[in-house]
Amino acid sequence: MTTYTGLRLEPVSALGITLLENGTIFWNASRQFFYPVGQHIRHYHLETNQAQFLFPERFGSNCAEVIKICDVASTSNGQFIAISEVYRPNHGILSIYDSETQVAHVHLRHDEIDRFISLSFSNDGSFISALGVGTNDNRVFVWKMGRQVALIAIISVSNNIKSICFDPQDSYRLVLVGSTGMYSVHVNTIDKVLKEIENEQSFEHYAFVTSIAGLLFASSGPNLYTIMSDQVLEVTQPLKNENIDFIRSIRNFVFLISKNIIHLYKANATEPYLNYIGPIDLSIQSITEFSPSPDGDLAVVLYDNSYAGLLDINVALKIIKQNTETKENSSIHLEKSQEDELNDFLETQAELDTEMQDNIVNVKEMQQFIGLFIPLQIRYHIGPIVAIATCPRKPLLATCGGQDRTLLVWNLAKKCVIASERLSEPVNSCNFHPSGDLLAVGTSEKLLLYSLTFDSLVLRGKWESFSCTCVSFSNGGHLLAAGSLIIKVISTYSAKTVTSLRGHNLTVKSITWAPNDAFFISSGIDGNVFKWSAKSWDRETEVSLPTQCINAMLTNSSAAANSDSIAESISMGYNILVATSNNTIYDLDQKSERMPNRRRNITAVNMPVPFSLISGDTRGNLQVIPYPLLPAGEENPFHIGVEVAVHTSPVHCIVSSSDGQTLFSASEDSSIFIFNIVQPHQMVIAAPVSMAFSRGDQSFLIERDTFDEKKENLSRLREMMNLHRSQYQCAKTKMTEQHSREIVQQKNRWQMTLCSLQKQVHALANQKTEQEKKATEMIAESDSQHFVKIKKVKELYENKLSEQTKRSAELMKEKIRVQCEFEEKLHRMTEEFKKKLLDHREEAQKQLEIQATDNADAEKEFKQVQRLQIEEVAVLQAEHEREMEEYRQQFEQRIIDLNNQIDRVRTELVGDQDTYDSQVERKNQLKMEKEKIQQEKAVLLRKQKVCTEQINVLKNELLARSERVERQTSHLLAFKSKNDELNKWRNVMDFRLNELKTQTEPKNKEIEVLKKKIETNETLLRSMKRTSQFDQDKLNKMESDINELYNEIIKSENAATKCDAKIKQFKNRVHSVYTEIDPEFWGRELRKMYKEFVTYTHVDQEDQTMMETLTEFDRHKTALASKVLELRNKVEADSQTSGNSFLKQIRKNEDLISDLSKLREENRRLRSELHFVTTNINTLMRQCSRESKSLETKVRTMFKSSIICQPTQPNLTKRGAKSGIPTIVEHFV
Repeated sequence: MTTYTGLRLEPVSALGITLLENGTIFWNASRQFFYPVGQHIRHYHLETNQAQFLFPERFGSNCAEVIKICDVASTSNGQFIAISEVYRPNHGILSIYDSETQVAHVHLRHDEIDRFISLSFSNDGSFISALGVGTNDNRVFVWKMGRQVALIAIISVSNNIKSICFDPQDSYRLVLVGSTGMYSVHVNTIDKVLKEIENEQSFEHYAFVTSIAGLLFASSGPNLYTIMSDQVLEVTQPLKNENIDFIRSIRNFVFLISKNIIHLYKANATEPYLNYIGPIDLSIQSITEFSPSPDGDLAVVLYDNSYAGLLDINVALKIIKQNTETKENSSIHLEKSQEDELNDFLETQAELDTEMQDNIVNVKEMQQFIGLFIPLQIRYHIGPIVAIATCPRKPLLATCGGQDRTLLVWNLAKKCVIASERLSEPVNSCNFHPSGDLLAVGTSEKLLLYSLTFDSLVLRGKWESFSCTCVSFSNGGHLLAAGSLIIKVISTYSAKTVTSLRGHNLTVKSITWAPNDAFFISSGIDGNVFKWSAKSWDRETEVSLPTQCINAMLTNSSAAANSDSIAESISMGYNILVATSNNTIYDLDQKSERMPNRRRNITAVNMPVPFSLISGDTRGNLQVIPYPLLPAGEENPFHIGVEVAVHTSPVHCIVSSSDGQTLFSASEDSSIFIFNIVQPHQMVIAAPVSMAFSRGDQSFLIERDTFDEKKENLSRLREMMNLHRSQYQCAKTKMTEQHSREIVQQKNRWQMTLCSLQKQVHALANQKTEQEKKATEMIAESDSQHFVKIKKVKELYENKLSEQTKRSAELMKEKIRVQCEFEEKLHRMTEEFKKKLLDHREEAQKQLEIQATDNADAEKEFKQVQRLQIEEVAVLQAEHEREMEEYRQQFEQRIIDLNNQIDRVRTELVGDQDTYDSQVERKNQLKMEKEKIQQEKAVLLRKQKVCTEQINVLKNELLARSERVERQTSHLLAFKSKNDELNKWRNVMDFRLNELKTQTEPKNKEIEVLKKKIETNETLLRSMKRTSQFDQDKLNKMESDINELYNEIIKSENAATKCDAKIKQFKNRVHSVYTEIDPEFWGRELRKMYKEFVTYTHVDQEDQTMMETLTEFDRHKTALASKVLELRNKVEADSQTSGNSFLKQIRKNEDLISDLSKLREENRRLRSELHFVTTNINTLMRQCSRESKSLETKVRTMFKSSIICQPTQPNLTKRGAKSGIPTIVEHFV
């Protein structure tokens, strides 16, 4: 048995491309390339058209702090791949991976470098260089590759250096390109001096020619610079005035890309350094990236901001050669006889040409057919992906790009895009119909409803002037809810607005339907979460939070989760979980809002299964949060389980499949990751990750006993696939050879004809003009005929389309009319039945009332009539139900017939109609005003957030203050106990004095006996008297010190009791104000507290009580002194006491003195502790005053000073308590 640890997310696939500044596509073999997706690297095989992740260890926790990927580089043999990354908070790290072992070879970093913006391997792979950007200066680092990577050079460069590259012919020569110039350096030299390549202008793009030593081309606008041996040889404008977007080279070919045309050149070691071969026109609009393979046969092209294609350079060379030959042949002059033969041939071919014009093949299809340019399955967005949606019944995924305004529909089974749409305004949200046939898209200006049939998007409905932020189909698919400031509920089939719901003060953020479609919940930026009934459309306020809502989710309540039956769980209701912008999750069952134990800025959240949440944060990481939130308790922060690092930018949206087995996440870095959700009960029986397979981007786990069988089947399928591939290649080669032979034969015939016609060219010079006129007329006539045919076909198509649309509209109207008639008739019959029933009931009641006045026979008749009435009601009800069943069957049959007719017309209409792109230009003024309003809203929301945070801080400070006051008053109680011990010591001393009195009485008799001995020792006694007098002085002094100590103890006790009472009174008043009184009356209570606790008057009564206490202590002191004097007089007057007894008495007095000295030390220690207590009390009062500053914003209008309570040291006054005990209280200002 395994304990519950939450879900585990296994990355299965990824969609999209993260574009880099220095290049995005990198080759590690002739038929394999890789590109970055989020934090990870995606590897693509051209032979199998399969993509997989490189370096699985990057999915661990060590990549959770990656901010972005700056650059990627690979060795020429593909053994090592270097990745430049930025880790939090701002550390640049260069990671070098081994592509064979799929593990990290080394991680390199420097303390003064924030990031490495450019990487380059030498041609032999022995060196790697990196351009590091730091806070103070930039540096170029060069490491030597090997088992141990060693740093061999650090070169300081200027801040304008933007890129570096090794010379492919010289592994020690490094070229540095900046905004103001170009430099070269040899890394094997000692001084490593930078040599500047002189030029007046800055270089924008550059490329080495790998087959020619030292040849480098650089561009600046339309100018192309030829550089060799660190010298500019020539400056040309090969494309005239057109700017060069970027330069690529492979072998001795140089590609200059400008706009949507690729210009192919051949490089030479001598003049001319470039020979123009020809243009490559791929019939595209723009080119984002062009990356040729290492062998120079293929090239990957990213174009039109969303597409990727594979260019065959060899086929392009053949086509360019054929085009040049046709141009040369067309420029040859013909003789008259040759021209006549050519005209006759053209006339015979005119009819064939007109027939072939009707079946013209698309240019892209022709390019794909001849193998020039083949589209790849890779598609991507430029900029952040703001919304994604999945289909419950089909393997479909819709993605919306915010910057490129593109809508893509992916087929996850085929791993390709089946439909796309370019919109004129930013996209906010999208959602699939449960059947997968409809797709709702919400933009900043309108709501669009598309029909997805035959792998194409057809616009079905459009609602203008509606800034839609979220859309959601009901689970039954009959309703569509779209949210903005209001919520529109639209009927899916009639495309009519059912109702408009108002309640949110700001934009709606999310809409979630209940599983039974009985209601839906909506959450908004204003912090409100409403529940809307699908029957009455009534609103219920479920949650009102002070912060913005990110998403509101429905889950079973705790009572429903504990029930056994499904019916009971449905009746018990649902629980609502709300994720807020304050990084908290509000639970409606618990009525609590809880924070996570780790600080995460949550941007998206989803609940794929009932016992776990998946959240995304601003760092691009995904977290698995167990549900219910653990540990339990409203004040405990909940735990975050597994954390997966995939994206480099904030996660915008998280969506799960309907079965809870697949998870999709989209981020601002243009990447979409697909995860397999492994649940806890699957962790026990699941096979290792290496045995995970995927089918249609939906991975599944296979058991070990069936693994070998599946592997054999896979090998057989691969053999069959290879056989079919070889057959296809053979057929393709045969077709290409046959095509080439036909072209050669046709070319030979034309060449023979042209050679025979060259002899007669001089005779056709006069007739050339007339023949040109005839040819232009024939071309014009053929064009006019062609245009007439096209126009006729278009008119026929439009007429047919309009007829079919009219027919479908009429059928739809007929269907609606029949439904309305059926409902009206049903209503009418029910009303008639009710009337009949009421009439019978009234008649029966009247008869019963008449008969009730009669005798017992009337009661029998009443019962009989009642029985007959029940039977009559049953008969009428049976007749009504029978009639209703007949009418229902008739109308259902008619509705079925109408639906079949509508479906047939719809299929015919969809099969015939074409998709048209309707793009409407946006108004910049409205956009600016909208952005201003959004900015103002954001400012107000930030202010609101700050206010709520201040209120929370105030509450926390008050709670902390009360706890600190309780902790510090415990010290006062401890000192009170010590004071009690001191009183016990005083009682002990009094007892010893009483013992001394009792001992003096029997000693009088001994003094009479020893009177004679005292006379002889009178001299000795006098000296002893002097010593005793000295001791008596010391005793008096000690007594005075004791009395002073007693006074200080009493003062401290009084001060402690007074402070304790005052603190408890102040704490109780504060607690009662904040718990029992509404916030609107806090100001009045604070004024009362100010008058009660703040005083500036000196009370004389305290001085009077203190004086009385002092006089009482003086009286006790004098009494004690008189007793001591009486004892001393008795001892001196009694001359018969002996010296030994007197000495013993003196020793006892010395013992008493020693005890008193100990008591003095104890009192001194207590005095220091008392001083410490007083300092603690003063610091406590200062803390209370400082903590009350948080109330400054509320009482500023009430008091002149911003400080509410502040103890002052010099102004100390005495004040008497109600008990009469004098205490010392500090003033509050």
